[in-house]
Amino acid sequence: MERIEEQRKLGTAEGRLGLGPKTSDVPFRWLAIYSLIALLIVGVPILVVLKRSGEAATPAKLREAGEAGLPMDETRVTSDSAREVAEAFLEALTTPERLAVTRDPEAAASQLADYPEEVRALPIEHTGLRGMRVTSASGEARFHRFAVRMKDGGMRLLCVAETARGPLVDYQAFARFGTADWEELQEGAVAEEVRIFAKASTYYQHRFEDETKWVSFELTSPDWPKSLMGYARAESVTARALSKIVGNTKQRVTLNIRPEGESHLQRQVVIEKVLADGWVRTEGDVESKWRRRFGER
Repeated sequence: MERIEEQRKLGTAEGRLGLGPKTSDVPFRWLAIYSLIALLIVGVPILVVLKRSGEAATPAKLREAGEAGLPMDETRVTSDSAREVAEAFLEALTTPERLAVTRDPEAAASQLADYPEEVRALPIEHTGLRGMRVTSASGEARFHRFAVRMKDGGMRLLCVAETARGPLVDYQAFARFGTADWEELQEGAVAEEVRIFAKASTYYQHRFEDETKWVSFELTSPDWPKSLMGYARAESVTARALSKIVGNTKQRVTLNIRPEGESHLQRQVVIEKVLADGWVRTEGDVESKWRRRFGER
């Protein structure tokens, strides 16, 4: 018992003086260094793998993925990668190079002759590219929007859509493509597809003076010298959908329009159908969504 008591007192004294029995021959600072080295050896490869799995989709990466047969829909789209695609589109030096970053290259190639010269130029002359908020087309396809200031000071909307093949430019939206131009509309042509601005109106005259039968909208375009008055049949899905889209503001829409008799002489047309909420068209019938909401009319 006396021996045990002596050992206890000695241990207490050694503890106070920091001279207690050693638990390891390796100083603490070396243990910390060894631990840090081990963490770097294990952690850095993991970080590299994670970074590569989240790399943004660029034109070069999209081509590599396509050539390798990789699932490009798994490539993350960031604002930076969308901007890189937008710049590649604008700065392309050949038409094939531009179509390679286009959402629907076949359609764009067939329509190219009808696009304005300024959007066919190689490269497209512009003085500014400003990012806008990300939105969706008709509540479906997500896309990144950019405001492009052209050489003459005019503005164009450039949309980079998120697709299964990665971020791609909607060339039709950028060109504001329509199947009939202003002169043709003034001659009574039917426009199966036209990208314009619409806002609610209270103008009811000539063939469309009955407010119980028609809903009035003012239709404008940067490519038109004047506006058109468009009329959708009251209580129709077209009228109700368009009213919901524009509200009390002016909004981009894609429509199908036609004259009623000689209504084009008064710059009046019938709005047959809403093709898109905005200038980017999605797959399928957009009005079917509104039809389910409002009921068949």
